[in-house]
This record gives sequence, structure tokens and C-alpha cells, in this order.
Amino acid sequence: MKNISLLLCLFSLILTVVSCSEQEAPDPPQLHSRWSTVYDKKAEGIAKKWYLNFPSSNFTGSTWENWQIKNARYRWHRQEFITGELDSSASYLLELNTVASPSLIWMNDEFLEHIPVANEYVIDITDHLKENSNNNIVFRNEFQEDLFGINKIRIIKASPDTLLPEKKPDFHAMPLYDPPGEYVHDLIIYEAFIRNMSDQGTFTGFKNTIMRLNQLGINMVWLMPVHPVGIQNRQGSLGSPYAVRDHFSTNARYGNLSDFRSLRSMLHRNDIRLILDAVMAQTAADHPWVQDYPSYYKNDASGRPLPAPDA
Repeated sequence: MKNISLLLCLFSLILTVVSCSEQEAPDPPQLHSRWSTVYDKKAEGIAKKWYLNFPSSNFTGSTWENWQIKNARYRWHRQEFITGELDSSASYLLELNTVASPSLIWMNDEFLEHIPVANEYVIDITDHLKENSNNNIVFRNEFQEDLFGINKIRIIKASPDTLLPEKKPDFHAMPLYDPPGEYVHDLIIYEAFIRNMSDQGTFTGFKNTIMRLNQLGINMVWLMPVHPVGIQNRQGSLGSPYAVRDHFSTNARYGNLSDFRSLRSMLHRNDIRLILDAVMAQTAADHPWVQDYPSYYKNDASGRPLPAPDA
């Protein structure tokens, strides 16, 4: 009898193990409240790609709990979760409730979005989930004036035709993906306006001055705008370089793109870096964007674009 009882117990245990191993992953996938957590005191997580190789940590916590290290600007969270068969007739959404400070999010090693401060925020993650597999999600949250954290994070299912709230990017809180190198502390910058740098007023004419700049110790040249200048509403005979008519070509008075590349190569051969003054806050009145993307521009009472101050 004892042997029979022992065999029955063993058989029951085997059934339990098989049952557990065949247990289906929940649909939608479930996130728990405890996340692997690391504080980024040196703001080095992006440069060291923590979203790919998350640092080992003995600390787990929620994305909403108190900020433990006040001199750390960022806090990183990571969690793994399992998916089973995904419902091909549904969309999978990541729903965030009360985002108290700007955050970045990665899923399965791919960057998803920069998340602004919001009461609610929703991201469609359908194409980022890996079916029947382990998945991971990483957040970087920023500490801003005692505001931080995300109150609640979960994955939900929705109809594919669900309309998501319109997202308005916060251009004043863009993340720093590529921290500057040590060289920025030793820069000697020379601002140059091609039109006035030589008798010819061309890229080629400016090339003849590069050796002199090198001898002066200049190690970066900041070029004022080199694009074509607008004709409509032009001020003076030459116009302002900040009234750009085409962001994809160079001012014909200065030379063509080949001439510009030659100038850039000459600068680099003399150990001089190049930075361009890219004008994105305004354009010339005859820029194609005025017609193609009128919503980009501030308009007067009659609906016409307001003139830029430097145009």
C-alpha cells in the first residue's frame, strides 16, 4: 500500500509539473509592479547603452516610488515579461497613467518614444512584441524639480481601428542621445560668413584661409547659413542668409555641393571641425514649405504667414 501511495504521489507531482509547464502566458501580457532599478548619477546611461546592457542591480522598485538619490538626474527601470500567442485581430497598447516627468522608453532593445509629462499616454506596441518569447521593456525617467516617476504602466488589447490621442512633441525637452565628447572643453570656434571671407565670396575662396586659421589655433569653424536665399520680400540686393529658400542645396553664389564637400575635407585635414548654422525656426517667404506645410507657420489675422524677423 505504501508503494502504491508513493507512486500515486509521484504521478500527481508529474501531472502538476506538466500542467505548470504548459500554462499559457496571459493575453495581454502582464507587467508586475517591481522593476530592476538603477540610478544614473553621471548621466551616462545613453552613452553606455544601458537599454541594451542594463547594469546589474540588487534594487527593485516601482516607477512611482520616492527618488532615493537626489543628486541623480535619471532613474532607469527594466522588466522582462512573457508573451504567448498574440491575437492577430487586436492591437496591443502600452498605457501609462500619470507621467510626472519626461521619460524615454525602449522595448526589446529598440527605442520607442520620448514621453512628455502627461496625465495619460498610449503607445501602440503591436509591432514591437515578440510572440511566444521573453520580452523586455526599459524606461529612463528624469528628475525635474521634485517631479518624477510614472504612476501605472500596463499592456492592454484594443481594436485595430482604435484612435490614439494626438501626440504633440515637447521640443523643449528633447533627450540627449549623444553626449558631447571631451573635446568640447578645448574648442576655439571661428564664426565665418562665406560671403565676406574672401574677395570671391565662395567656398573655394574660403579654402585659401584655412591654413591661417590652423596657425591661429582655431579647431572649429561655425559656418553661417550656406543655403539659397529667398527672393520674395528680400531685404537688400543679397538678402539675409537666415531667409532660407531651400534646405537641400547651397547658395549658388558660394558654389555647389561638391565645392562645399571640398571645403569640409580641407577643414578636416587641418584638424578643424565644422558646425553649420542650420536655420529651422523660420524660412524665406518663397520656401516650398510655405505652400506644402502651411500649419508649420504662424499666420496673421488674414491667414498669411508672419514675416520672420531676419528675413
